Amino acid sequence: MRCFVIAAITAFVLYWLTAFYPPQSEDWVHLEIIASRPSWLGAFNLQDSHSRPLWFVSLWSMLPTGLERAELIRIPLYAMHALIGGLVGVLAQSLGASRDRALFAVLLFLCFPAVKGLSWIVAISTPEHVTLMMLALVIAAAHVKRPRAATGIALVVTQVLAVGAHSAACLLPGCVAMLAIGVSPLRLRVLLDRWLLLHFAVGAGLILLLASLPATERYHTLRSLEAIFANGSRALLSLMPELVRYPAIQGLRGAYGGLGLLFGLVTCGAVAALFVWLLWRSNAVGRALLLAAVIDLVPPVLTAGFVVRYAYFPAALVAVALLLQAKPTRSWIVALGVLGAAWIGDHVVDIAEVRRGGQLGVAVVEAARAVRAEVGPGVEVALVDAPGEVGAERDVPVFNW
Repeated sequence: MRCFVIAAITAFVLYWLTAFYPPQSEDWVHLEIIASRPSWLGAFNLQDSHSRPLWFVSLWSMLPTGLERAELIRIPLYAMHALIGGLVGVLAQSLGASRDRALFAVLLFLCFPAVKGLSWIVAISTPEHVTLMMLALVIAAAHVKRPRAATGIALVVTQVLAVGAHSAACLLPGCVAMLAIGVSPLRLRVLLDRWLLLHFAVGAGLILLLASLPATERYHTLRSLEAIFANGSRALLSLMPELVRYPAIQGLRGAYGGLGLLFGLVTCGAVAALFVWLLWRSNAVGRALLLAAVIDLVPPVLTAGFVVRYAYFPAALVAVALLLQAKPTRSWIVALGVLGAAWIGDHVVDIAEVRRGGQLGVAVVEAARAVRAEVGPGVEVALVDAPGEVGAERDVPVFNW
């Protein structure tokens, strides 16, 4: 219970600091389209929902609150963040962590800078599908320990709902398989459980369904090889503090010349080596979670321009994995504390960037309204060079659509 309480308090603080700004321009585009549909059945119009019916239904159901009350529409996003934080603690305890270690895992996850995704209204699919995926892993852990129809059916239903929220959840069966192998002493034989086999079959069917959609009816399609490599480097560094991640990525882009490129390559190599070391040092469950985190990063690397919010679910898995070490030493705890402190620093920066983006959007619109009042009706008013995105990593949208 204390895990959920702490997560709820943290989510409320983030909400209070970042939720009271108008929707961003991309929000308006999608929300206006959704508001124009007379029924929730518009969720099954692929040109509107982009194969994300639960995403559509969630936003459609919230629109009666009014587009001018963005803070009300944002409540479910921050509430789901609190629920995810609590589920991190539940998953950790179900995998053998003590109550104190489970709480530490929750605190570490809550340090991860997630506020940019939470304040972005149409990105509700991110906390939505992560909530369902965390719930699926909790169910899977219970099912592996005591297979039964109730948990088997719940796992399949959760899988379908998660994909309905975000197509990235189509690889959830891979995460479940990793967890099942790590938890069960039967290892690979545990995957022959009939309910797990059904879960895998449904997951494969959903992947085939998504792949069969025309490119125009998919939100993202396969990127070029060059873009995949660029996304891969960003994904590799996605859990690193921005103080390290930003100059490394910029260096790989050639922003700082040869030394910058060298720094980027060395940083990527060091992080890859750290990951291998963690795999070697971890127990079976820890390794399963780390590999599941990698699996979840595959869809955005292959199909979307990678941003840190895509590492939301991996951050939860890594937080649990790092607290499941058999004998955490004092230096290990200090290292986790440093990582958490660095993530808190990123959170402070991100909150400032989200607030700046909101204030900038309000200022631009108010200036346009003042010009409209001055010139009167019938005269065209244009916004020239309105800011598209703000922030060091250009990932806080303002007038990007």
